[in-house]
Amino acid sequence: MDHIEMRFEAMVKAIEALNSVCEGVSKRLGSLETTVNDQIIGTLKRRLDEEMYEEFSASHGPKFEPVMADLKVINGDDYDPIKTLWEDVKENRSEEGFNEDEFIESTVNGIAEKLAKLKGVAEEAKAEAESPAEVAEIENLEEKAEEIVEAVEEGKLDEESAEDALDNIEDSLEEYQKDLDKGEGGRRFWEE
Repeated sequence: MDHIEMRFEAMVKAIEALNSVCEGVSKRLGSLETTVNDQIIGTLKRRLDEEMYEEFSASHGPKFEPVMADLKVINGDDYDPIKTLWEDVKENRSEEGFNEDEFIESTVNGIAEKLAKLKGVAEEAKAEAESPAEVAEIENLEEKAEEIVEAVEEGKLDEESAEDALDNIEDSLEEYQKDLDKGEGGRRFWEE
């Protein structure tokens, strides 16, 4: 029996040693997997994304030149609308029927149209405003429009809600302008 116990103990020690080696190999493989995934593949993905963004920026960046100054005023000098658009394009690329050029064109044109409308209506209303309070009210509406655009870009407000809110501001400015044209003075949008 002693002989069997000794062999059994030797086998248990061998199994424990083998288990220890397997755990060490498993830890090393886990470490290697982390290194490969996080450091090597992650770095390659970031570099590829940076290169794709640079290409995207070079080809689509000039489309933003007409509205860039206004967007910088609204969002600050370090704002990069091209980067924001790039993130939107990456999110939508996997959708069936997504056309990148149409999406970009639509986005840029939409921004330009909204800014032009808001500027035009606000400038007309300011030109005909009769008192500093009326000018301040118009400027307040302009600030609200800028805040709405900023909220969309930060992802705090969806584009449809923003469109509705900007349309309401635009309507308020147009109504204000109509009242001025009639000689009635501007009605405040909250008095409607």
